[in-house]
Amino acid sequence: MSNTNNTFLPAETPNEIYPELMSLNGLSGSAATAISSARSLMYGGHLNQSVPVVNITSKRIQNDTVNSISEFDMNIKFPEDAIVIDVIYKYPKVYGDTRINKSNIHIGVIIYENANNELCCLEINDYVSKHPYFGWDYRPTENFKKLSPYVSFNKGDVLFETPGRLPTGEYGYGREVKIAAITIPGISEDSIVASDEVLKEYHFPLFHKKSIGFGSDLYPLNIYGDNNTIKIMPDIGDEVRIDSVVMALREHDPYLCVVEETNKGIQTVCPITDKLIKINYRTGVVCDIHVFRNKTSNSIMPPELEEQLTFYHDSISHYYEKIMAIYRKYQKQRSTGLKVTNEFAQLVLDARKYLENVTLLNKKEVLEPWHVIITIRSDIVPNIGFKFTGEHGDKGVVCKIVPKEKMPRDEYGNIADFVVDPMSTGARMNPGRKYEWYFSTSAREFGNKIKNFICDKYQDTVENIIKKKLLHNDVDSKDILFLKEKLMCYYKYMSPKVYNIFISNEYAGTIAHHLEYILTKGIYLHQDTNIQYTLPDLTRFIKSDSWYAPPFSKITYIDDDGNTQELIDDGLISTAYMMLLEKIGNDGSAVSTSLVNHLGLPTQNNHSTSIRKNATRNGGEAEIRSMCGNLHQKAVAEFMDRNTSLETAEIMSREILLADKPSAIENIVDRKIHPYGSGRALRLVRHLMYCSGYSIKWKPHRT
Repeated sequence: MSNTNNTFLPAETPNEIYPELMSLNGLSGSAATAISSARSLMYGGHLNQSVPVVNITSKRIQNDTVNSISEFDMNIKFPEDAIVIDVIYKYPKVYGDTRINKSNIHIGVIIYENANNELCCLEINDYVSKHPYFGWDYRPTENFKKLSPYVSFNKGDVLFETPGRLPTGEYGYGREVKIAAITIPGISEDSIVASDEVLKEYHFPLFHKKSIGFGSDLYPLNIYGDNNTIKIMPDIGDEVRIDSVVMALREHDPYLCVVEETNKGIQTVCPITDKLIKINYRTGVVCDIHVFRNKTSNSIMPPELEEQLTFYHDSISHYYEKIMAIYRKYQKQRSTGLKVTNEFAQLVLDARKYLENVTLLNKKEVLEPWHVIITIRSDIVPNIGFKFTGEHGDKGVVCKIVPKEKMPRDEYGNIADFVVDPMSTGARMNPGRKYEWYFSTSAREFGNKIKNFICDKYQDTVENIIKKKLLHNDVDSKDILFLKEKLMCYYKYMSPKVYNIFISNEYAGTIAHHLEYILTKGIYLHQDTNIQYTLPDLTRFIKSDSWYAPPFSKITYIDDDGNTQELIDDGLISTAYMMLLEKIGNDGSAVSTSLVNHLGLPTQNNHSTSIRKNATRNGGEAEIRSMCGNLHQKAVAEFMDRNTSLETAEIMSREILLADKPSAIENIVDRKIHPYGSGRALRLVRHLMYCSGYSIKWKPHRT
């Protein structure tokens, strides 16, 4: 291709870092070759911790690893060619005499026959949660709408899709965001300043499963009903109470029952004596209820308290009776010639256990007369303490949330979703993320320039240009040919696979079709780890052409006092792909904090040894990062020294024991006598420097 604009053209360079050798780290694409081994290993761990958010988007830079991993999805699909016999739902799908306050419940089973004339089954559901908390909602497909008896389906026909499988066929596990690597208040290494709007886009479902047994000596209270209605728990589709209580149980007392079991008494909860079954988050919506009735155990409950339980028990009984009816029908027709799969045999066994008078045991203990498994879905929006990461082991903690209108913005209207520390790339030795940001931003802005060029040319909106097919009528014009040449030159180096599709005529449409795609979706690239051009050369290529180079401009933001601040140097609000991690700081799951210590009080770290001793664990990574982003440096230094210095911990303990007023000590550690720096980490650094002939001296900070 000719070089008419003095564009730097990269030379081909041998590259044998094949995606097949990179495992999951190949998801980073070409940028994976510029990540330190430690950060690459960390990224592999982050993939296992990524939370399936609701609004997943595709990556700006695709690669073969992403496409290959998408084949191993958890879609609900037919494992073989099938002819549907029946679709049986667990709960009624119509309103009327039903307690269920949710329509379109797709919980049930498909019974079908395969090519070997075997009876098979395929369970369907609205959601999946194979984790104690995390899961996702399924999305019905067009195939599901055709689902009915006697309809044939092919192997692999998908009925329900996961949120990671995008409508375009691509696979995603995070979101494309705009990111600014600048220093503003709230930023420190590993900390993130986030827009309130982008956090809403990262909302995700949390599933709570509560298994509750009662009936022999405990009975449920009427906490969801009133004087005229008995309702011991929320129905499917109902919201959990604001106090997070799903069900309240009370022990039957033959002496106080005349008071406690009155209409008013069973509506009044005593938080001290009653057993409260609660969810971890404030509220949620019930999405499934499974009720067992152990007929071999006697219940002390009156029929009124069992009415709601009986409804769900009868619904599930009818569900299993329909399954057994189909089984018996084919057993009668085929006799000894009946063939069933292992899954269908297990389904029949479950039905028999539910319907027949079988003693139900749990760890060799007879179950209570009533046993309820209730599943609640909570919608969670990330907040302070949550962790995000890119594809380069560059995780960070949300330390500050800012309204979108106060976030940094450039002169072209780009508003940052996240702000991160600009120095952390060098400190972490993962420059690959800078390449990803720059290449993604180049594709984003090149697409915007094409869009502006076409809209200016036709003096019309994108919608009208596509509707009137203006590009198709003008495909041979100079302007369209110019754009085609620019695109092909860009694809040749930045996305060789896409370029080869065009030059080999594998692309089914015309350049007009592709330009229409760019107008609506933008430019997306494909770069594998073995791309035949070096990353620095690709950077020079982008910079050498104004069409490809993302524009730098003045960046402004609004500070905490409401004043507009402008950065001294021009900057760039880049495009990045960020995913949410499951380990979060606000529930103690991310780190060892006082949240998980005895009564929430700081205690000796359980992992301390004679060699590796710590003082206490008041906070972990998420808490420390939040403090760095919001407090004065002296407060952070004080907190860290009290947590990591055995000497300081000993001084504090002695002062508390000897003080006249232990809860009102004005200055528990005199820093003139016991200065900062006696923590284990700083002592190790000081020792290493001393062995090398250096020493650390304190020097006042000059502003």
